Amino acid sequence: MGVALVLFLLGILGWVVINGRALTRAFKEDLEINVDFHDNVSDANIAKMKSILDNQPFVLKTRIITKEEAAAMQSQVEGSNIVEFLGYNPLFASITMKLEEGYVNTDSLQKIRAFIMQSNIVRDVNWPHMVVDQMHSNFRKIGIVLAGLSTILLIVVIFLIDNTVRLAM
Repeated sequence: MGVALVLFLLGILGWVVINGRALTRAFKEDLEINVDFHDNVSDANIAKMKSILDNQPFVLKTRIITKEEAAAMQSQVEGSNIVEFLGYNPLFASITMKLEEGYVNTDSLQKIRAFIMQSNIVRDVNWPHMVVDQMHSNFRKIGIVLAGLSTILLIVVIFLIDNTVRLAM
């Protein structure tokens, strides 16, 4: 009975690890990277940049956000119209990207930023740095805890099977 219970717990732990991997992937692929453009960039150049980014292996999905959409989103968040308040739209057109899971780490994001910043129409490339760092730190800690727990359960199973065999002799 004891061996079956520990093996059952080890199986549940394996199931958690497998589903945790899918959850990790979902978190990483949900991270948004913003590519902001200079104020005088034409829509055609932004569309060209979008097509260049769409062809890159690290890009999962892209979306263009025009100055007007950015102002509408800002107004929705703040509850007041920034264009009416200032008399002009201070926001920039941008492209929002979602990346493949394997590229959501600090080193890859720095390389992607350097690649995109080569274009003279790009003003800035930004992402939530703290979120990326915390995500990796937390996933690493969870992995260590699960590996330790798996090791302990595996050792318990080995001792239980060994003791069962000794009792049978």
